[in-house]
Amino acid sequence: MHGCHGDIYAGFAYQSPIDELIQGFKFNEHLHYGRLLANLSLPALPATRPTALIPVPLHKSRLRQRGFNQAQEIANFWGRQLSIPVLGNALHRHRATYMQSTLKAAERLPNVADAFRARGVIPAHVALVDDVYTTGATCTSAAQELIANGAQRVDVWCLARVV
Repeated sequence: MHGCHGDIYAGFAYQSPIDELIQGFKFNEHLHYGRLLANLSLPALPATRPTALIPVPLHKSRLRQRGFNQAQEIANFWGRQLSIPVLGNALHRHRATYMQSTLKAAERLPNVADAFRARGVIPAHVALVDDVYTTGATCTSAAQELIANGAQRVDVWCLARVV
């Protein structure tokens, strides 16, 4: 599936029971759910590997509230399993945004527009890592910033995709 500025790879469709597992991982700190889903998603990831994985960052206020970044956890797992470097600080969410899951589709892109800033050298081919791909608004905004700072291809790797 094509999107953002590359291809989208998802381990699962976002439906029962996957949605409940992701919510438990994200909102109830069941980190083992995230590792299980990331492990089961490995076969869905492409043979052509990016140079680096870049987790979608949380704003510092959301990170404080949640205690961890689910995208960072997934990226770290895949990075270890596939020997791909994880650039955890390559993208910064400099503006607090509403939780995308609370918004209607038409509200999502304006919510995350210009929310990200790239840091450091961005490789030509990267994969943006997130838990769920819904409308593509978050990864579109993040990918635009990565492209503006050196990336030529930005794939999206996620646990699940809304279909």
